[in-house]
Amino acid sequence: MHEKYTTEGFVVGSRASREADKILRVYTRDFGMVSGVLMGVRNIRSKLKGFTDTGLQVEVTLVKGKNAWRITDMQALPPFRLSTENLPSFLRLLSLLSKLVQGEEKNEDLFESLSFAFQFLSKRKLSSDSLGSLELIGALRILDSLGYGHEAPKNISIKGNITDADLLKTAENRPEITRSINQALSESQLMHKI
Repeated sequence: MHEKYTTEGFVVGSRASREADKILRVYTRDFGMVSGVLMGVRNIRSKLKGFTDTGLQVEVTLVKGKNAWRITDMQALPPFRLSTENLPSFLRLLSLLSKLVQGEEKNEDLFESLSFAFQFLSKRKLSSDSLGSLELIGALRILDSLGYGHEAPKNISIKGNITDADLLKTAENRPEITRSINQALSESQLMHKI
């Protein structure tokens, strides 16, 4: 009998596998980036069909097999899904995360950074400038959580809840923050500048 693990996560991506399965990449609180097989999810009657979209906040139940994880259950965590206006900003943060994090390794700071960005986006309708500022804050926090960060420019908070004041400070210091992010990305040698 295999042990089951239940943890919170964000769906980072998915791809079809075999006739009716999908392989999901989920960034989890307890295991970091996990790839797991979700069997039969592409069948019309699958109860888990609605949980495979990139950017969703979920509770996922995993079983460790001999060679891979298997996802046995998923549940929505409120607010579950972002608005169509705010979702692209969160997807860009997940894309950055996906390029920088390849394997399983728990990183509580990184998970909290994603959670704070998701929660902030779920509660507000933001202008395109504010969305851009939030993405910069999210990128700073992701890089810092992975050890690629530099001192946050102009007292931008890289821990805790994101505030409207953080968005204003980020907008005022956009060139400096962008340089800091690009320097960290360059030092990571994992991807190109933004």
